[in-house]
Amino acid sequence: DFHKWARICEHIIRHYNEGWADGFNLNIKYWEIWNEPDLDKEDSTNKRTWGGTKAQFFDMYEIAAKHLKSCFPHLKIGGPAIAGEMLWADDFLAEMKKREVPIDFFSWHIYCTTPEKLIERSEKVREIMVKNGYGDAESILNEWNYVRGWTDEFVYSIKQIIGIKGAA
Repeated sequence: DFHKWARICEHIIRHYNEGWADGFNLNIKYWEIWNEPDLDKEDSTNKRTWGGTKAQFFDMYEIAAKHLKSCFPHLKIGGPAIAGEMLWADDFLAEMKKREVPIDFFSWHIYCTTPEKLIERSEKVREIMVKNGYGDAESILNEWNYVRGWTDEFVYSIKQIIGIKGAA
């Protein structure tokens, strides 16, 4: 029930920003909807972050973003922190524009071995944001580090992440 989920998110924001239910007054401005919904293929049997289809995610995001923006027009509502599937990101932004979904920021992640790859990805993200009518939204890289590989070279990558390469 995506409408119920959106109301739960609303109350989480109220708890942290408005003191609702013995909460806090932290004045958190940025609220991200989801994390890496593009991480797994639709036909994957081992879903890690989003268990439904891409179309279902689009429905959920639309409902949540519109609800949260109507409750909190002064806050920055965005997401979805894509893992790196640029075609998926393009489809997402195109569909959100078609549905007139407000997006204050588009968030994304990258793990790579050179600054050039990060720069290249940031340019690609900006390109698809502009192409799909979200050129005024913020592009936020909010997860990154040095990773040579996720399988055979992952142990090496972890050692680098906690060292000078990861810090750099």
